[in-house]
Amino acid sequence: MREATFELPAQLRLSGSHPKLELKQVSLWWQLKENGDPDWVVSDLTASIDVAQEPVWLKGRSAAGKSTLLRALAGHWKRWQPYPRSLKFTGSITFASEAIDACAERGAVGYAPQQHLFVEHLSVEENLRLPFAGPLGKNRSPNGDFSQLATGLRLENKLKRPVHSLSGGERDRVGFMRAYLLAQRLLVLDEPFGSSDEDVKKEMYRLCFEWLQDGQARLLIFTSHDPDDAVELRARTLQLRCSTMDKERLVWQLV
Repeated sequence: MREATFELPAQLRLSGSHPKLELKQVSLWWQLKENGDPDWVVSDLTASIDVAQEPVWLKGRSAAGKSTLLRALAGHWKRWQPYPRSLKFTGSITFASEAIDACAERGAVGYAPQQHLFVEHLSVEENLRLPFAGPLGKNRSPNGDFSQLATGLRLENKLKRPVHSLSGGERDRVGFMRAYLLAQRLLVLDEPFGSSDEDVKKEMYRLCFEWLQDGQARLLIFTSHDPDDAVELRARTLQLRCSTMDKERLVWQLV
């Protein structure tokens, strides 16, 4: 693992109040049939993550359930139910004592999954502006200027193009940008850096630090198969480990 090469912004200060992201008796499982056997992701999980304005790297082996867990942490477990499977959830997840579903509903959470959900025939800019339109979006304010962010992420010439015309890497950057623009308190990123070159990665790292230092108590949690991303972001590690071979229970550890 290399040493960090990205220089921290001089004005970054990890200070302020520290609310928590809390999970209480959380169980997540995929159900193929109504009476079929559950495919467990986590079972009866209780954990607390202190918001110390430092990024958190959710680490674990492939197929351990990191993406599904991130989806629940972002308050999106009810959305995008891929037929014929459905994702089931019991327990509670709160951020600063507020239910995570409510946080997501009012735009406090920005979420970039690996499989981005866009309105494919609309332009990039129209997709980016959708979370701020209509009754739900009237009280939301974007974190930054659309054009300026697009330029830093090398998307300035893509804003007017339909999303379906983008490459995979461009779609990933649009997904990152949408999550960044929306997130007020919690930013959840699933493999956000893998398809970007080094210069774009550095801009994404810079934006992550800029978002964290806004003055509010914020939490950024991400997954990455590249440990160098965690090094560059000076991230704490949240290890997702399976304590039984049949995945009936997963244990979190902060290391």
